Amino acid sequence: ISLEKGGSLHLFHVADELLITADTIVWTFSEILGKPKDREDAIAMLRKLSRHVHEVITGVCITNKRKNGFFFRFIDRLFARLDDDEIVYYVDKYRPFDKPVAMAYRNGSGTWQSKHQWQFYNVMGLPVRLLYQELKKF
Repeated sequence: ISLEKGGSLHLFHVADELLITADTIVWTFSEILGKPKDREDAIAMLRKLSRHVHEVITGVCITNKRKNGFFFRFIDRLFARLDDDEIVYYVDKYRPFDKPVAMAYRNGSGTWQSKHQWQFYNVMGLPVRLLYQELKKF
């Protein structure tokens, strides 16, 4: 998807313009978990993740009129054990239906991750440190 976004560079008129696009998916149990359809779907997703590892994969495309580059970052994350009361409270209070896997990190769901695996910028969709390194090479 990030490469498709990067393909829209033809809309730019200046050769020195730089376009950076990124997409993030969550992979677990051999499936991609996207945004929940409704309350029940959000609750089901969070139940599925409870006590399990999921992989956050972010792809980034750097493009200008002369060339393009692409890189990706994988992060394995372990979800804490969540009981049904925590899940229902979270979904009802924050209504995270527009968030992948029903997780609005700014509202505290980051505390459900093991600390050594919590990498905010990658999970939020842009691995800033890696992007900086790639831009220097670009």
